[in-house]
Amino acid sequence: MESPSFLDYLFFFIVRWFLAWKLVLSHVPLVQEIFGLRKKTFKPKPESRGRISKFYKSQNSVPQW
Repeated sequence: MESPSFLDYLFFFIVRWFLAWKLVLSHVPLVQEIFGLRKKTFKPKPESRGRISKFYKSQNSVPQW
């Protein structure tokens, strides 16, 4: 039986790389950002995000003596 040739190794390398790209690498956020596969969406943060900011807003609305 012959040993595998250079083209056989190259073919298997390309097939493995393609499968890894399709199944794993294209879903990794860092890879998506590097290759421009998905645009990063920027959502502005709301002014009153949580309980603490609501608490301080309610404190500021009370008149001072």
